[in-house]
This record gives sequence, structure tokens and C-alpha cells, in this order.
Amino acid sequence: MYRAALGAVPGHPDAACSLGLIAIQVGQPAIANTLFDLALQQRPNFVAALANDGVALNLLGHYSLALYRLRQALALSPQDANNYFNLSEVLAKIGEGAAAEDSRNRAVALALNNPEMHFRVASARHLAGQATAARNDYRRTLALSPAGPEALAALGNVEADLGLPAARTTYRRAIHAAPGIAANYVNAGSVEQSAGRTGKAATLYRLALCLEPGLAAAWLNLGNALPTTTGALACFARSLHVQPWRNRARSSFLYTASVTRTVTPDAERALACEWERHWLTATERAEAGSRRFAIVSHLGDRLQLGVVSAEFGQHAVAYFLEPLLAAMDRQRIRLTLYPISVRHDHIAGRFCRLADHWHPLWDKSDAEASDEIRKDRIDVLIDTTSHTSGGRLGIFAHRSAPAQCHYLGYHGTSGLTEMDYFVGDDIITPPEFAGHFSEQLWRLPRLWIAYSGPAAAPAPAWTPAEDGRIRLGSFNNLKKVGRETLSVWAEAMLALPASVLILKDRFAQDPEVQARIAGLLELKGISGDRIRFLGPVASWAEHMSVYDTVDIALDTLPFNSGTTAFDALWMGVPLVALKGDWMGARMTASMLHALDRPGWVAEDKGDYVAKIVALAEDVDLRHQVRIGQRSAMRDGMLCDATGLARAMEKAFMAMIEAAAR
Repeated sequence: MYRAALGAVPGHPDAACSLGLIAIQVGQPAIANTLFDLALQQRPNFVAALANDGVALNLLGHYSLALYRLRQALALSPQDANNYFNLSEVLAKIGEGAAAEDSRNRAVALALNNPEMHFRVASARHLAGQATAARNDYRRTLALSPAGPEALAALGNVEADLGLPAARTTYRRAIHAAPGIAANYVNAGSVEQSAGRTGKAATLYRLALCLEPGLAAAWLNLGNALPTTTGALACFARSLHVQPWRNRARSSFLYTASVTRTVTPDAERALACEWERHWLTATERAEAGSRRFAIVSHLGDRLQLGVVSAEFGQHAVAYFLEPLLAAMDRQRIRLTLYPISVRHDHIAGRFCRLADHWHPLWDKSDAEASDEIRKDRIDVLIDTTSHTSGGRLGIFAHRSAPAQCHYLGYHGTSGLTEMDYFVGDDIITPPEFAGHFSEQLWRLPRLWIAYSGPAAAPAPAWTPAEDGRIRLGSFNNLKKVGRETLSVWAEAMLALPASVLILKDRFAQDPEVQARIAGLLELKGISGDRIRFLGPVASWAEHMSVYDTVDIALDTLPFNSGTTAFDALWMGVPLVALKGDWMGARMTASMLHALDRPGWVAEDKGDYVAKIVALAEDVDLRHQVRIGQRSAMRDGMLCDATGLARAMEKAFMAMIEAAAR
């Protein structure tokens, strides 16, 4: 109808402006810009055309022109809240955060009783990382419009980001307000899953799939919630069937299949190499491979080091990353941190203060993020996340720096053509493992990580059980405790009739998890009264104190412990591990060799059981270990972040020199 009006009256400003609005709504900002220009030729001070042209120009990336148009509109209509909000959007994109916030405040002040404006401002603040302010705005939205399902869902999202228990209630309210929206069930399930209530989470995901069977996110989350590997892999495959380009599901499939050794290391590499084929076009891959960088000599100059991570905050990877970065020689290294997930805890604040430059990328596409990193002229770019939760391998696939490597966060290959190195050591990544990786293995001349040795941990206060029982224990994620692990643990428990097994994890009180583990152990002759399941406790210090009730810590297989192994050793617990035939099965062995405890590393399952029995019988040794192990860790390689930093700095210099050749 508007086209007909323009046909009848060429250049009719109202028709051109209205048609321009429709063009914006259907994703055609260039056409919208042309139509608004047409309207303004006929009516130069047409406020609606000026304002909406600013929106179109913003969408097109013409930020200076967008600012000009929006300021023209505001000069003619200074009380228009929408114009102030649209101005804030442009200011935020060009990095004028303070001015953007001022415009948002003006928009809200002019529309105090408008729930839609509060909602828009809340969404903008949430995207800008202002989660607490966003939560307040969403609550004001709901005070004006109490049953708004969209605002309830958004409030739940920001409360979940903040880690607030209120998210659970808010998502439930969103479901009550709009029971037919599948995404609300997925969000509610995510909160239940984060709290360890995996059974309830799975139920909510299934309800979402009843409403929308093709919802890939629900299949993905259901796979992560299921207690069995077979069921999880089937869900990930279903998610990929619905959306083959959904690489989050591809990474989850890869992670689960690898840690359970459902696939061989060679097959794992082949699966990982599929990732970029589904993520980048052929043209993008060619562009990434042809990128050239101007590399200058760093003799007497600081090397530009960038770290892309989803773990700058309360996370197991941060446990090891923070002491390493803090120990870097800042006369030689300029550190830029690129967070790719929003975290608001105190540890995230410490990372921010640690950086020379803090450059969030969570609101950028992979291509945009890669462009920004190249503008920062980074020499060596580290990925710490890879195929784990929140990973952004696409940033590396686009080739963002002359030297790119994975370090710390993942146990296997990224599969990327443009990932140059995988950093390990002689034990976790020996030469015979080279075929497992698409990257070149870079072996450090020492243990590949360092533990912070937290001073706040309670002093070990272990005493033997009064009834003479041997308390075997594992505080690993119980998804690692599969059929293979339980089979060899059962052999050790049969060899030690007076033993009990203590399992502590956030999933330990899930009835499905308990039934799975108890059922498998019962098949091996271990009765349920010999298993103790412990859930979360009130504080980290209390959690560490529970190690005082464990006589011998048991490593998992085929995928080893990480942070859990260090924590057990720090509390003086002797730890038995089996050295496997892939990187994820060598991590604990590397730690124990660095601690000068090679005698706790088994070569096969029979040796693993024998070492557990020998430790159980050697009470004097276990007493000595409890007394001296923390000091041995603190004074040795396990806690030597400074020595690790020097080794890593040398590696980075060599990497950039190799890239320059």
C-alpha cells in the first residue's frame, strides 16, 4: 500500500518514511536509508525520518552519520525517549560508554512509566555487562507490567548470569505466564542443572522438546544433563541433525566421546577437524590461511600476548591461569585479556586488574572479534577454552595473530587449521602422541601447569578411621566415573574388604547418578552400604576439610583428575593414578612425577589396584605424607608459577620467531 502511495505521489514523505520502517523490520537497512533520504528531500525537518534514518545507518555500520541524524532529530524533538535510546546504541558501539549510559538515563527519565523503554534499556545494559543495573531495569519493567513473559525470561537470564538463586523462581514465573514457550523450559532447566539437580533439568528439557521437537538447544542441554554417555551422545547427535552448523553441540559430542574414549584419539582428531568445515565458508578458510602479519623484532621490546578465555572468573581453569599470568615478566610481556563470557565475580575483577588491556569480546561475532584482535597487533594469541563450555574457536579459525596456541583448558586437539601449537610437557604430550593433534606439540621443559597453593585452605587434620576402615575417595565430576573406572575401583575394594568409597560432587545427590554408580558396583560385588555420596557443602574451606576423611584418593580413567588432584594432594592425601595412552589420561601422572611420587603412578589396571592396596597397608607412609606433602608441593615444581612463567615466556618468544621465518 505504501508503494502504491509512492507510485501515485512520487516522493511522498509519509509513505517513504513508513515504507522505510518496514524495510528496517524485515532486515533491509540499505533500502530503508534510501527511503528516509527520499522523505527528507521533501521534508528536511521530518523528525521521524531523521530518527529512523539514524537507526538504519547504525545497522549499516555508518556510525558517524547515524549520530548526526539522531542528534538532528533530538534538536527538533528533545523530549523523545526513543531517540535518546537509539543514540545510546550508537555511542555504545563506538566505545563511548559513559555517553551511552547518559543517553540511556535520559531515555528512562523521559519514559518513566513505559515498561517497553525499561525493557530496552535493561537489555542494552545486560549486553554491556552491567548485569546488576539490568536486573533493576527488568524489575521496573515488571513492576509496570507484572505478567510480561518476555521480561520475566530476560530477568531470569540476568539473575542466572549473576548466579542468583532467584533465577529459579523467575524462570518458573515465566513458564506460568507463557506455558507454551519452549525456551523458558530450557532456561529453567539450565538453572536446575547448574545447581546439580540434573534429573529436574532433564524433565524440563523434555517438556521443551514436547513443545518444540526441533529445538536444538534443548537436545544439547538434555545431553549434558543425562547420566549416561550413550544417552548424551544420542542427544548431541540429534541436536546436530536439527542444526548441522551448531558447533556447540559438535564440541559437546567431541568432549564427551573423547573423555569416555568412545572414540580413539585418531578418530577424535578427525571429528575435531570437522568443526571448522561446518563453521567457516571455503572463502573464509582461504582468507584465514592467506593472512600475513607484519612481525617486528622483540629484542628490547615487549611481546604482545593475548589470551582469549571463557574462564576469567570462578572456574577451575582460572585456578591455574591467574598465578601464571600474575608471574609474567611485564617488562617483557604486554598482556591483553579477551573475555568471551560475562562473569561478575571477584575473581573476574582480579583478572581485569591484572591486564594491561581488558578487551571484552562476548558481544562480537567471530569475524568482528578477529578484526579487533588484529588491530591490537597481538603477537601470540592463547586459547584456554577450545571445545569446552563457552569456547570461541572461530576467532582462531579466522587467524587473529601470527602465532596461535591452545593452553590449559582442554585435553585434546582443537582440529583447527590455523591453531599452530598445543602446549604440554614430556609426559602429557610425548612425541608418540603427535598424531592425536592437528597442532604442533610444544613441550615445556617442566610440568605444564602450576597450582596456586591456596593459603586459605585449612591445615590437614587427618586421622585414621576409628573402626579401621580404609576410606577410598574421589571428588571428581561423577560423569568421569564410568564403567571402566568403577570396574577397577571395585577390584581394589574387593582386595580391601574393610574399605568404603566416598564420592563427593555437586551431582552426587542426584538419585539417577547414585543408582547408576551403585548398580555398576553391585554387579562387581560391592554392596551399596560401602558407598557414601556427599553433595556440596557451605564453603570452599569446608569442602577442602572433607579430604581429612579420605585415606587414599583415587584417580579416574580413562580421563584423569585436574584441579581435584591438586586439591587432594594439597590436603596431604596420597593419590593413585594410571598412566594412559592419550593426553587426558596422563595429567595426574605428570603431576605426580613433578611431586617426585612416581611410585603412585600405575602402568596398568593390575598395578593400579596393587598400589592402592600397598598404600592402604603402609600406615606409616600415609602419616608422613599428611605431614610433609603440602610443604613439598609449595617448595617444588607443582606450585612454581614463576618457573612456569619463565618457560612460557621463552616458548612465546620462540613461537613468534618461528612465525617471522
